[in-house]
Amino acid sequence: MSTPAKCLPSATAMAATFDTAFIERGTRVLLAEEVKLKAASRTPLGGRSFESYSEDPHLSGMVAAAFVSS
Repeated sequence: MSTPAKCLPSATAMAATFDTAFIERGTRVLLAEEVKLKAASRTPLGGRSFESYSEDPHLSGMVAAAFVSS
């Protein structure tokens, strides 16, 4: 029996919106609830390049801040 999961857009797709408010709302509503329900943890360490937000360090910083603040 598998556990149902929500499907979130990729990090690159979220960053492509340049909308930090959208990212903050989306992660709060979708990801935060799911992590709490499953008692899961997530670490940004050891990520793969295609899972990054952007090649632009400024955009990546803005998106990461919105993601973390949710």
